[in-house]
Amino acid sequence: MEIQGYFKTMVDVLMKPKAAIKKHKKTSFTEGLTYYLLATFVVGIILAIMTAGTAIPMIVLYPVTATIGLIITGFVVWVIAKVLGCKAEVGNFLGLLGVSMSGIALLSWIPFVGVLASLYGLYILYVMLTEGTGMESVSAIITILIPIVLLAILAVVIAALVVTVLGAFGLGALAGALTGALTGGLTGGIAGVLTNGLTGMTF
Repeated sequence: MEIQGYFKTMVDVLMKPKAAIKKHKKTSFTEGLTYYLLATFVVGIILAIMTAGTAIPMIVLYPVTATIGLIITGFVVWVIAKVLGCKAEVGNFLGLLGVSMSGIALLSWIPFVGVLASLYGLYILYVMLTEGTGMESVSAIITILIPIVLLAILAVVIAALVVTVLGAFGLGALAGALTGALTGGLTGGIAGVLTNGLTGMTF
């Protein structure tokens, strides 16, 4: 496929997710990750340019770390989805995830827009689960909600530890401020985790 074809597919997934995901539901692991690597490579170049060349290593590091993050988080989501009726095997699932999230990855570097794109990515993930892997709507929603709930629990546990430790040193006010920031950051990060891999967390 010519490079223009890859970018056309990324735009199609953003603009017409149901049709585009149905078209690529048989995407292989390597083909799907090619989309994601290409998208994050472009972002790496943009980040390097924006920093006047001081972040040149990002051209390589960003796509590598983002793709590893996508594979890890994608595998976790696949395990949950498989239990709830997903018909796709892990390679196909990760490949389809790579295609589905590549357009979102292209937008992830833009301030504010990246956050909105991550939230929209949750909808695309829902479409991917229902249209691309044969899951029922309720099962797909539960698959998305489980990581959110787990992350929220993690946020509460960490916040409680922060309050306890700082409170013991008489820093109650600081503990309250940090708890609010930490809880908001962790619970808000789930969209980025699912859509852009570990490097896409929106703290």
